[in-house]
Amino acid sequence: MQDGLQNEWFQSEQVAIGVQTRHIDLVYWLGSISPDVIQSISETREMIRHVVPLRPLDDYINHTLGKRLLIKIDAEGLELEVLRGASRILTENPP
Repeated sequence: MQDGLQNEWFQSEQVAIGVQTRHIDLVYWLGSISPDVIQSISETREMIRHVVPLRPLDDYINHTLGKRLLIKIDAEGLELEVLRGASRILTENPP
């Protein structure tokens, strides 16, 4: 626990968060799944690429119900995708 916040369900899971469930390339110099960011960075930097699961935040609703919730999003322009994939959490257990 840090600053009174618990991070109990993302610590061991290597997953990207978005609006659907599938596998996706995580390409990083800094890290991104955004095709626009990947294209821009790949023109000037060597990229490292990993295939990771992409899941909606709503897949984690059972971990959040009845708990206080803080959501911080830094998704390189894909914030709306993350929010669309969190519609159930935001409705049933709003931050």
